[in-house]
Amino acid sequence: MSSHNHQEKKEQLYYTIGEVSKMLDVNQSTLRYWEKEFEGIHPYRNRKGTRFYHTEDVETLRLVKYLLKEK
Repeated sequence: MSSHNHQEKKEQLYYTIGEVSKMLDVNQSTLRYWEKEFEGIHPYRNRKGTRFYHTEDVETLRLVKYLLKEK
C-alpha cells in the first residue's frame, strides 16, 4: 500500500459535538453532562468555545454510554 492510500484511510483526529452525538446516538446535552460528570473527557475548545473531541474522548464516551445505557 502506498503512503498516499494510507493517508486517505486515516481516521479523523477530532470530531465536533454534533458528529459525536450522531456517532453515539445520544443528545448533545447528554455529552455535555457526561463531560462534567466523568473525569477523562476533555474536549479541546477553540476560542469560540466549540468543542472538538479527540478519538480517545470518543472511545471514553462510547464506554460511558455502554456502562450507563447498555448494562
